Amino acid sequence: MSNYTDEEKEIALYGLKRLGIFMASMAVVAIIGLIMENVLGVFLFLLFFIPLRIFAGGLHLPSIWMCAIASSLLIVVIAVILNNTEGGWIYGRICSAILLAGAFVIILLAPVDTANKRLFKEEKVRYKIISIAITIVEVAIFFICLDNGFIKMLLFLVITVEAFYLTVQKIVNCISAKRS
Repeated sequence: MSNYTDEEKEIALYGLKRLGIFMASMAVVAIIGLIMENVLGVFLFLLFFIPLRIFAGGLHLPSIWMCAIASSLLIVVIAVILNNTEGGWIYGRICSAILLAGAFVIILLAPVDTANKRLFKEEKVRYKIISIAITIVEVAIFFICLDNGFIKMLLFLVITVEAFYLTVQKIVNCISAKRS
C-alpha cells in the first residue's frame, strides 16, 4: 500500500512527465549540436535564452509536437548561423541597433501570457521585473564582450528571437481577443 494521496501521485507523475520532456528535449538539442558540429553553441544559446523565455513569455504553438518541431528547427537555424558567421559583422552599429530595438520590444511587451498560461496581476509585475533584469544583463554582456564575437552573436540571436516571439504572440493574442 502506498502512503501517498492521489493528489501527491498526480503531482509526482506530472513532475516525472515534465522531467522526461526536458530530458528528451536536451537529447534532441545534443543530437542537433553533434550533427551541426556546434554542441557548445546550441547549449550556450539555450543557457541565455531559456531564462528570458520563462519570464518574458512569447510564442506558444497549439501542440507539444508543433512546439518540438519548431524548437528543433530554431536550434538548427541557430547552429547554422553560429557556424557560418565569424562574428565580425556583429560589431556593426546596425547589429547593436537591432539588439537594442529587440531589448526595447522585450521590455515593452514582456510578459506576454497565452490562453494556456494566464498570469495574475502580481505574476505579471514579477515576471516583468525579472524579464527586464535578464534583458539588461544580457545586453550589458553583449556590450562588455568586445573581443568575443561568438558570445555577442549568441546574445544578439537570443534577444532578437525573443523579441520576435513576443511580438508574434502579442499579435496572436490581439487577433484572438477581437474574435471573442
